[in-house]
Amino acid sequence: MFVAYYRRSLPGFKQIKHWLDAAEIGQVRHIHWQYTRPPSTIDLAQTRNWRTQKEIAKAGYFEDIASHGLDLMSYFLGPVKQAQGVASNQQGLYSAYDAVAASLLFESGVTGTGFWNFAADRLVDKVQIMGESGQISFSVFEDGLALLESKDKYITYPLDKPSPVQADFVSDIAFHLAGKSLHPSLAESAAHTNWLMDTILKDA
Repeated sequence: MFVAYYRRSLPGFKQIKHWLDAAEIGQVRHIHWQYTRPPSTIDLAQTRNWRTQKEIAKAGYFEDIASHGLDLMSYFLGPVKQAQGVASNQQGLYSAYDAVAASLLFESGVTGTGFWNFAADRLVDKVQIMGESGQISFSVFEDGLALLESKDKYITYPLDKPSPVQADFVSDIAFHLAGKSLHPSLAESAAHTNWLMDTILKDA
C-alpha cells in the first residue's frame, strides 16, 4: 500500500534527509514549522466549503494541509511518541478552527513545535531544524531553496518540483515493486501521521 505523501520522494526533501543522516548539523535538538496565510476570497465571502465545516474537518485547513509537513517531520526524524495541541477560531468566518498550535516529542528525544494560522496577514511557510552544530531551513509547499548553515558550511539545494509533481513518487513505486528499493511512504508511516494529527487535535 502506497500513500501519497509524495514529498518524501522529491529530490529536495531527500537531500535534507541525507544531510540529517550524515549529521551535517550534528545531533538534532528541535524542529519547528510555521505556516500562516491570509483568509481566501472564499473564506471572506463565507462561501460554503467542506474544508472549513467543523462537522467534516474540525480544524479546517490544518486538516487539509498540515499532514504533509508533519509527515516530513517523522520522515526526517523518526516517529513521534508524544504530542498535544490547542486550537481556536479567531476570525469567525467559518465553523472550523483557523488556528492550531502543537508541541511534539520524538522517540529520539528531539522536541518539536508548530503553529498554523489561516487568519494572518501574510503567507509564511518555514521549517527550521536546529542541531548542535548548525541549522537547516526550508519550505514545505513553496519553491525555493533548502539551506544548511553551520560554522563552516553554507549549502543550498533547490526545492523545485517536477512536472507532474508526483513523478518521483510513482518512480519509487516502480522501484519498490521491482525489488530495487523500499518506497518511502507506505501504510505504516502514513498511519503514524494520521495518529499524530488525531493526537494534536484530541483535546481541541
